[in-house]
Amino acid sequence: MEIEEINDKKLIPVFYNLLLETHKYHKSSMHTTLEDLNYFKAVFDVLVPKNMAKFFMAKHEGRYIAAILLLMYKGIVHEWYAGSSRRREDLLLYPNDLLVWHTIEWSCNNGFHTYDFLGVGDPNMSSSLLEFKKQFGGQLVNYGRYIKIHSPKKLWLSKKVFKVYKRYKLWRGSI
Repeated sequence: MEIEEINDKKLIPVFYNLLLETHKYHKSSMHTTLEDLNYFKAVFDVLVPKNMAKFFMAKHEGRYIAAILLLMYKGIVHEWYAGSSRRREDLLLYPNDLLVWHTIEWSCNNGFHTYDFLGVGDPNMSSSLLEFKKQFGGQLVNYGRYIKIHSPKKLWLSKKVFKVYKRYKLWRGSI
């Protein structure tokens, strides 16, 4: 397996499809939607030239099977997005493990002092994501989530509308 840093914007759709495949597989446990392809193209156009983001993908037998996007700022590398093929034969190669290990090593060799997985949810709850990230060592932290509500009525209404919208999209097969 090879790990490649992505320097060609034409590969962003391939990168995105790997994220999408993972997101669809885990959608029952994920409470977020995945940004669209243009978001990642913009990250490539704006942050990569400033050395604030890096795209890496794992390739096996000429086919990309895993992807990771790093966000870099003030000596810290944040694992921002990751995804992989859900094909059994691809997963048996452990491309996610290899990509994470490669990016941790890359971070150390390029002057970064911290590699941040950006959380695993509640560290008291067992999950495959928690178990995966724990195998790399490090300190588990949980800073929680905070929200400032300026208009409770608007928040209530928007939650109701979004719930209906999600049901409609699921019913139509769009998500």
